[in-house]
Amino acid sequence: MLTIIAFLLPGLFSSSVHAAPVPGADAPRPVARVEVSTFWVDFNDVEVDDHEDEEFTLENTGDVPVKVEDIDFDGDSDVFDLDQSCPDVLEPGDDCDLTVTFHPEEPGRFSGDVEIETSIGRLHVNVSGEAVDKF
Repeated sequence: MLTIIAFLLPGLFSSSVHAAPVPGADAPRPVARVEVSTFWVDFNDVEVDDHEDEEFTLENTGDVPVKVEDIDFDGDSDVFDLDQSCPDVLEPGDDCDLTVTFHPEEPGRFSGDVEIETSIGRLHVNVSGEAVDKF
């Protein structure tokens, strides 16, 4: 039986969840780890009634399969859409793409959070956008 401890490891340019074997174990144990390619998506000055897409990746960088339990957007959902191609289980070395679309209908600053829940923990990607009047 493999006992794991899950904790968040925020990186400078990535976010990850990592489950590691209990220290002191004799033999190397498989490690469960998932990462996102960015932890912040910022849409700079998108014109009202226009749209812009930003894509990021969820990747299993560990040695064992990781279940993708839920992917959800929380925030200004009337101006952001989330599209994703993630399977129920990410095998080691596999990845999937997530795309956030910003489509404002009025000027202002908008924000939200993509929450990715996996079998070893949660990852968050902050999303924000500035909507400006047409030039």
